[in-house]
Amino acid sequence: MPPGVRVKKLQALWRMSRPQNIPLSMLLVLAGAFGAGGSAWLGIPGMRDQVLLCIFLTVLVTTSSCVVNDYFDFLSTTDSEESQGSRPLVKGDISPSEVKRALKWIYFVILVCICLVDTAALRIYVLVNAVLTYIYTKSLKPRGFIWKNGCVSLIIAMAIGLGAVAVQGGAAGALTSGLSTVLPAMVATFFGIFAREVIMDVGDVEGDRAAGIRTLPVVAGPATALRAARLLVLPVLAAQLLALLGRGRQLVAPGPVAMLLAGAGGLAFLASRAAQGGPDGRQVRQAIELFPLPLAVAVGHTLGA
Repeated sequence: MPPGVRVKKLQALWRMSRPQNIPLSMLLVLAGAFGAGGSAWLGIPGMRDQVLLCIFLTVLVTTSSCVVNDYFDFLSTTDSEESQGSRPLVKGDISPSEVKRALKWIYFVILVCICLVDTAALRIYVLVNAVLTYIYTKSLKPRGFIWKNGCVSLIIAMAIGLGAVAVQGGAAGALTSGLSTVLPAMVATFFGIFAREVIMDVGDVEGDRAAGIRTLPVVAGPATALRAARLLVLPVLAAQLLALLGRGRQLVAPGPVAMLLAGAGGLAFLASRAAQGGPDGRQVRQAIELFPLPLAVAVGHTLGA
């Protein structure tokens, strides 16, 4: 294969991997590590290496899941020139067989890296996360919005837990101890991402309906879906409140109130504006773009409350 063609194929794979998601993947693992272990793990070489390995694995799993998603969407004719004409497989920049070959190598690297993880609990955790991303596209995505959005939200929330478990070392009960420390943050992430996914589905309702994907806007209508997105913010608020109460903080103090307003309050504001603007309004696009900001505040608050 000529070098120019090889570069074109690699560029196509890079676009399919959605590289814009890489920083978030890294930050979620780091958030879990700092939330559960403070900064002490930075001074412990073995533990620091495990956190870095988990970050690398999370990036691999996240990017490969995007490639898998495009691959199966293309094979199932969900992606077409009319709906997703800019995607590399649709444009012909790369063939399905080449994507499949690349995925085999990526999953081989993932399995090798999993073998380098120190503890059995952490290895199982990473493996479950990797398998979920594959099952999501292959089996769960066509089943309906609960499976589709729930699986995406769970995969993203699990990245925080991965960082938390990584800094527990080989201690007994590392999995339980790590996850319990960051559980409010994982809950906030899960429901915040679920709400955003529902709003994103509102923007894609016509394409999803044509492709036969049973999202909430397709099944119940965009207006109902946007109302549901507002309700999904309530568990984020509950997670912030529980984190405060669990650490004995006063709810009426200016600091906690400001964090609640900037976190769950910001999510509720964006979801409400999207509902008022309707499915075709610019408020939906703005909510999709801005949702990660108040969600980051809510997650950070639950970790540091």
